[in-house]
Parts: sequence; C-alpha cells; structure tokens
Amino acid sequence: MPKLRDAMRAERKVALDYVDAKGASTRRIVRPIALGFLGETRMVAAWCETRAAFRHFRVDRITGLEIAVNRYPVRRCKLLAEWRREEGLADGAARHADRS
Repeated sequence: MPKLRDAMRAERKVALDYVDAKGASTRRIVRPIALGFLGETRMVAAWCETRAAFRHFRVDRITGLEIAVNRYPVRRCKLLAEWRREEGLADGAARHADRS
C-alpha cells in the first residue's frame, strides 16, 4: 500500500503483477488514481494502459509492483474526475475539479 500511495502522489505509472479471480496472472501498466474499500476488500482504481480503460484491482491480488520513472501524461486530478464521471459520480467530480 505505501508504494501505491507514493506512486499516486508522484503521479508515476506502476507495473502490476496481478492474479485475477480465475487464477490467471497478468502484468499491467497502470496509473493509480484512488485507493479505497469495497466492503472489507481494499481496491485500487487506475487507468489501465493495457486495456485503455479504467479498471479496479483488488490489492490482495497484486503479487508484484514496480514504480516506473514515467509520470502520467495527464494530471491525476483530471483522471480522477474522468473516472468519477464514468462511475456516475459526476457531482463529486465537479466539486473536486473546482478545488484544483
């Protein structure tokens, strides 16, 4: 978790080694934008460069993590606002965007 937080604060891309619900392993390059809980499961919301879309990853399924030297090409606050719109949380995105 501290590495994910550090990457978000520095707006750095992350290479994730991830195991899905079926046990398949993948490596994803992501731009983490938010950490939170869904029930008792810790999740990270991120723009996934592999899928060219926002994705949610369970932290307990991350088996490896490397912070890249590359920064996000777009500011994290902009990605977060776009994610909120896509998730139907546009009112929160508007309030957040007003503060940036």
